[in-house]
Amino acid sequence: MTELAKSGQRPTLYEVELPVTIVVGRTTLSLNDLADWKPDSVVSLDAKSDQPLELCVNGKVVATGELCEGDQGPDSLAIRILDIKQDAETA
Repeated sequence: MTELAKSGQRPTLYEVELPVTIVVGRTTLSLNDLADWKPDSVVSLDAKSDQPLELCVNGKVVATGELCEGDQGPDSLAIRILDIKQDAETA
């Protein structure tokens, strides 16, 4: 075991910031349908309203979660992590 591992500290590499994408659902539309969008248009998704959201890094799902109130109160959003994908823990 390395000294770094014994100390419980993470390497500097862990300081690198990565963009995280939260996926609510997906759909496929024609360009014609997209061109018809206007305020109040409704776009159906392939997800159910009670389905967990996907948290993705570099296009890979690393966790699932649910929307919750953020640190700034009722006017802010956050994600509560429900599950971390097993292969994401060891990556």
